[in-house]
Amino acid sequence: MILRKIITAVLILASASTVQAQVKRMTVTLANGEQQEFLTDALNEVSFTTTETPVNALLSDNVETPIGSVLEWHSDDVTRYYIFADKNIDRPDAAEPLLSFWIPSDFSGEANLATSTEAGLDVEGISMGNLKVQKGKTGLTSLNICAAGGNHFICGSWTGTSAEGYASSCSYSVEDGGAMVAAGSMNTLFRYNLPTGGAYHFAMGTADVTQPSDYPTSATYGVKVEMAAALFGKGCIDLQENSENLRIIIYDYAAATTVYSDEFTKGSLETRATSAGTLFKLDATTTGGLHILFDFFGKTTETSEESLLQMTPPERETSNIQVFDADGLTTTHDMPIVLAKISDETNGNHRIYFLTDEENSLTDKFLTPQMIFSPTMENVGEISLLELEANTWKFDFSGIQLYSPDNEYMPVPNNGTLTINHDAETGEYEIRLEVQDFYPSTWGSGVAGSGKTVKLFYKGIPVAL
Repeated sequence: MILRKIITAVLILASASTVQAQVKRMTVTLANGEQQEFLTDALNEVSFTTTETPVNALLSDNVETPIGSVLEWHSDDVTRYYIFADKNIDRPDAAEPLLSFWIPSDFSGEANLATSTEAGLDVEGISMGNLKVQKGKTGLTSLNICAAGGNHFICGSWTGTSAEGYASSCSYSVEDGGAMVAAGSMNTLFRYNLPTGGAYHFAMGTADVTQPSDYPTSATYGVKVEMAAALFGKGCIDLQENSENLRIIIYDYAAATTVYSDEFTKGSLETRATSAGTLFKLDATTTGGLHILFDFFGKTTETSEESLLQMTPPERETSNIQVFDADGLTTTHDMPIVLAKISDETNGNHRIYFLTDEENSLTDKFLTPQMIFSPTMENVGEISLLELEANTWKFDFSGIQLYSPDNEYMPVPNNGTLTINHDAETGEYEIRLEVQDFYPSTWGSGVAGSGKTVKLFYKGIPVAL
């Protein structure tokens, strides 16, 4: 039970031989015996009331409301507490609080709101009162509030188990050599616990996906963290000092490369587990100048070991040409395309030379693959070589000659596909050809050709001739 401070009003009348003005003064005796005096010309009467402290409820300006939940929200060195009428609130923005107050994260005990700089209510005008909090291993377990000021009177008590959370930007950023290359909101943190219980795996990336296996096709970067279960929830740890029990892998999908934590120059990882979610803050810099920052608090999303394995960047396809013998197994040619050159034919078609060596002769069709194609074949998707129009296509290499149906004597392939993508702004081409050297015989019935299969892939900007 809390007794409002006894206030004694003393009226002093000034006396003199002649009539003088009357001045009212109020003397307030505090609980510690200290007296304070105030001029109170408007004071006519002082009354006394006794108010019982509500149990598991909050009385604020004569309105009493049961307390449904209490949330402990950490931010740097200050913890803010939110008192809600609603039950099961685990985020500050999930409902309108009845009251909020702040204390240092390590504070437990009683604070005098009139003199303390260690605690305060988020109510304007509060100038006196007491705030008492008790903490256990799982967070706040009880509180008692009695405060007044600015025409407010607030009191209440509560015991129970509070929800606990951490302020987080829920965002990611990636810098390369000091330049920002990726940034955005981090809405998902994937988690997989090994069945043996010895290690936890986490995955995150620079895109919103439903599973980590989607990162290679959707994100610029993906990150996987493998840590001993004993490290999880222990607060902030140094990456280099815990390298034996912690491994971090950065996947650069644009470059199709992988960076491991033994290439880090510095970094830290903070993890904390609460009833409201998981705090996960990763800050690391690699020897190559890549700086990643992932900051998340919330519920983790369960994933599988298989999905984590599929985070690895796929091998980047390189420009090359392969020729397989008729058996489909023996490789007769397997060479990189190191350079391409392009020229225009008199009929408007393009001729492109695929050089496997920069010194290759453009006129030597045995050493230098070359292809003629119509501009109408660009950016139309996959083309069936069985459906070519006349005077649109030709391929020559190492004795293999295949044509569009320019006339009845041309060796027109009876199989195969061709895709030609062209970026007009950059000049980049991406060309994919797969065809077997078979065609209807031009000297009678049946099928002619060597049966060899050509697979060609080229991506780049050819040199104009």
